[in-house]
Amino acid sequence: MAKDTKESKKKPLRKKMIVGVDGQGIVKPAMVMRGFRLPESDAVIFDQKVAASGMKTSEFFREAVIRNKTVVHERAKIPAINHEVLHLLLKQGNNLNQIARHLNEAKLSGAINSELFASLVRELAEMNKTSKTILGNVKVN
Repeated sequence: MAKDTKESKKKPLRKKMIVGVDGQGIVKPAMVMRGFRLPESDAVIFDQKVAASGMKTSEFFREAVIRNKTVVHERAKIPAINHEVLHLLLKQGNNLNQIARHLNEAKLSGAINSELFASLVRELAEMNKTSKTILGNVKVN
């Protein structure tokens, strides 16, 4: 038997359509229910603004979102990741870190002299620079 997950327990988005006729025989427009969640800190601010407006919450929300000149900015799209290149770069970075750690240990223990250490550190820096150049030229999917 499959385990229940949060995804499977989520309720589908409900749309309640409310259409009616007022006391004078005038047809009311169809109304659609919408709900949203806020962090508690934002909810306090929201509630304060609603109270200060003297409006009901739904009136305030409609006024703020629909009738106000709110500027909506589209979020930047995150490009797809080339997983093969990412995997290779992660492996290479791990290898460079291991080499650097061993070089530092060898230098501290006196197993290599300062000149050789400096030369090898320059080589590692050049490899790092080359990796960054390659990464800059990788096309995203």
